[in-house]
Amino acid sequence: METFNEARLSIVWQQYLKDGRILSPLEANQREPVFLQFGNTSQIKLGVRLQDVAQSPEELNLALKENNMPFLLGVRNDCICVCLGTEASVHDEIRAVCQAVCISNMLGCPTATVPTSQKPTQQRLWEMVHESHKLLDAHFSQFLKGVKAAGWDTKRTLLDWDEWRVEWKTKNS
Repeated sequence: METFNEARLSIVWQQYLKDGRILSPLEANQREPVFLQFGNTSQIKLGVRLQDVAQSPEELNLALKENNMPFLLGVRNDCICVCLGTEASVHDEIRAVCQAVCISNMLGCPTATVPTSQKPTQQRLWEMVHESHKLLDAHFSQFLKGVKAAGWDTKRTLLDWDEWRVEWKTKNS
């Protein structure tokens, strides 16, 4: 299949981050797991309600920090939650999943200075979200060009979104 589901997108994105190579649909399909995998990765919930990302005005401000995209991300109970804005396009959805995969990777590979038994603080979780924004700002447009050139259909996806959409406005300074 030339369309992305969560598994194929994760496989292609992680390969790109590893060595800059874009897998073809055939290569990614061959790597896609047949059975659900249980492991250290965090669950990603797509299309959640706003309250699943931000439960206070302070958290909403943190979700909006360094974010000019029509989606918000947050981490709750070991789940990476993605809340879509009303204007989010298919490319925005692909980017949001790539960003959620980055956060999942960060949660699965804590730094050596932090004991693995210790969960990250809420502040550290928001720092991970902000770091993922910077990573996507640096790499996503090139990645998107590469997947199109490799034969992926980026006009539609098979990502499993719940259809919550939210509209938010920020105050202009």
